[in-house]
Amino acid sequence: MPDKDLEQKLDEGLSLLRSIRPPRRRIAVALDGGGIRLLRPDDVVYINPSAGEKDRRLNFYMADGSQHYNFAELADLERLLVDDPRFARVHKSYLVNLEYVTRITVVDGGRALHFDVLPELTIKATDLDVLKAYFGLGSKDAAL
Repeated sequence: MPDKDLEQKLDEGLSLLRSIRPPRRRIAVALDGGGIRLLRPDDVVYINPSAGEKDRRLNFYMADGSQHYNFAELADLERLLVDDPRFARVHKSYLVNLEYVTRITVVDGGRALHFDVLPELTIKATDLDVLKAYFGLGSKDAAL
């Protein structure tokens, strides 16, 4: 039988670690009229490349429903946000701020991540490890 005091101390330590905020950074995106806007990662819900466009721009979907873009590679953004545990590559084309996921549902071929203000994202069932780790879910949880 595990020691309850040790278990409680570990839980408290994990809670403290989760409460530590990553360093504040800004992400540069283009403004339509020219210039650059600096976004707070806290406000970014998810990032994905534009499909089928030659310019290979990244779209930033924001908590307020707005959308911005820049011309970086998704891997570059992933490296920039590597020390921010809220951001995870849940698919080859999506970097998601997991704090904005409000629900996970089962869909054909995978799972749908739901957000308050944006359309859902569908990811493959094979890409669930990061969700399981972040949300502390096991294989017996209904959505996974």
